[in-house]
Amino acid sequence: GINPPYEHEKEEYQQVASDCIWSDPASEEQEQQSVDLESGYGESLRGGGAICFGNKAVTQFLQQHNFSYIMRAHEAHAEGVAVSKEARVFTVFSTSKDHNQGSTAMAGCILVDFEKMQVINRSPAYRNQYIHRRDSVSLQKISEQEIEERI
Repeated sequence: GINPPYEHEKEEYQQVASDCIWSDPASEEQEQQSVDLESGYGESLRGGGAICFGNKAVTQFLQQHNFSYIMRAHEAHAEGVAVSKEARVFTVFSTSKDHNQGSTAMAGCILVDFEKMQVINRSPAYRNQYIHRRDSVSLQKISEQEIEERI
């Protein structure tokens, strides 16, 4: 969970925060062996009370909140971004230098531009350690018609 917990927060809120941070999508093997068919949840391989969520849990969550996707982090992936649960769950790992992913590990991010998503992976060959500030495209430079089409 969150350590140390805030004294003013109720235990149930602490549990929700912990579940959001440490829960993982179930692997296909977990989905078949340890995910409860009725609830869609099971025990995570992380242990420590963490849970994993299967296809049923993802479907229910997305429908309940009228979402299309779940974007999450906090789980290492050598490719930088992993896609699971019928391409409805994206896991972003934004560092390539951690969690025993090897020398070919990539960092990833997802660019969301109105209704479009683009997965961006940093090549392991990239060596620049400096961040350069660049001007971003502002809405002032986009025509009214293009904005309307994107909305």
